[in-house]
Amino acid sequence: MATTIATLRSYIYSKLQTLTKANKIYNYQPSKIEGYPTIVLLYEGMPEATILNRFENTRVISFAVRVEQEIEGIGHDVESGENVFISLIDEILTLFDNDTTLGGNAIKCSAITGESGYAEHQNNLRVAKINLQCLTLVGASA
Repeated sequence: MATTIATLRSYIYSKLQTLTKANKIYNYQPSKIEGYPTIVLLYEGMPEATILNRFENTRVISFAVRVEQEIEGIGHDVESGENVFISLIDEILTLFDNDTTLGGNAIKCSAITGESGYAEHQNNLRVAKINLQCLTLVGASA
């Protein structure tokens, strides 16, 4: 199971596209968001690696799943905007709780809720970042 960053990113993006509550999903940082709620998937880095033996290593590869939702928008008020936001976060967490190996592309992948807050933009936004930490095996076995 030698998994690349590109393979994981592609698989995660495909999984996110199955969500019913997201309006738009990006696998890059767009210059302009088109529609809310929005998900942005970004590679965050490789915070950890371990040498197992001379043939295999493990790596933790991290991705950020950023959720953005208008606080007040066309057709909804602050409370309904918050409800949409929370519902989408729950849907994302459930998605990855039910596929902890990312279809066999990782030894284990954990969805860890990161920061949550507000951002000023065209409309005030509710934002959250869910950290995905994926433990992978690299190298060829003997």
